[in-house]
Amino acid sequence: MSNIKPLSDKIAILPDENNRKLSSGIELPTEARKTTTQTGKVVATGPGFLLQDGSRVPPGVSEGDKVAFSIHAGAELEVDGITYILMNEEQILAVLSV
Repeated sequence: MSNIKPLSDKIAILPDENNRKLSSGIELPTEARKTTTQTGKVVATGPGFLLQDGSRVPPGVSEGDKVAFSIHAGAELEVDGITYILMNEEQILAVLSV
């Protein structure tokens, strides 16, 4: 598992390798990809969005969920040589059934 503990409504996603590489192993820059979405696995979630009354709305995704999101969503973060994407939950487009 990861050493990431997202805050608030942030979600940590491990992007699928096939989003970034050709079968030959060459990594594609974002501009060269054929799609504007990518997929990945949720590895950690924050406690949820904080409301003004102090209560939280729990995340709609769970660790292990496979999700789709825009290639422009979130921010990349490298931890222990692994690149994750951290984003607000609202940036996730869909939960995919496996």
